[in-house]
Amino acid sequence: MSSLIYKVEKMQVFIATDTLATMNGRAMGFATKAFPLPHLRMVIAGTGLAGFLDHWLVEVNASPVRGIDALNEHAQAGLLNLLRAFKKQFPSMNETTSVYHFGFSEDTGVIHSFAYKSEELFEPRQIACGLYVKPNVPEEVIPKDTLHPSDIPRIMAAQRAIQAKLPKEARVSIGGEIQMHHLEQAGYKAYRLGQFEDYAETRRAILSDRGPSASS
Repeated sequence: MSSLIYKVEKMQVFIATDTLATMNGRAMGFATKAFPLPHLRMVIAGTGLAGFLDHWLVEVNASPVRGIDALNEHAQAGLLNLLRAFKKQFPSMNETTSVYHFGFSEDTGVIHSFAYKSEELFEPRQIACGLYVKPNVPEEVIPKDTLHPSDIPRIMAAQRAIQAKLPKEARVSIGGEIQMHHLEQAGYKAYRLGQFEDYAETRRAILSDRGPSASS
């Protein structure tokens, strides 16, 4: 799983993620968890099953759809087919996954956002304007007015503190770096907000697990 924090507005969206990739709670590497599709004026993000979002990105990028609304009409079927392929390749897989689409509507010209969750068979759920934090944190941690980039590390630190108290099998792993993605009318940009304090330790552990052939 991952940290996913996003602020949806009428003409822009901010998406923040961590970069730690895990399997069964074990750090396996660092990865980008949100990707732009400039020709569709949208960004896709995901949590859960490792590698699932990467494959969905390839499918969306090759699709003939002209925007986020047209993609939404086909997304459920496409995501279900992709999940079946994953389960066929990895029969013991039981991890859930969620995919998020954010983009400018080809029909209305304003931001439309959708969530697709495997436990709901990827039934499209339109996301209203607002601030969303996954996994949850206490209300006092969440800014009440505007979201500033400096708020993100504080929110993710709260997420990590909460998760650290949970049983390992129920814990959401959050780590690596903090990435911010910003989609607006003028285009898209991404930038790093910082590293978690255990980044170097986690990186050493990942490289050590890969054996003597691992390189930096």
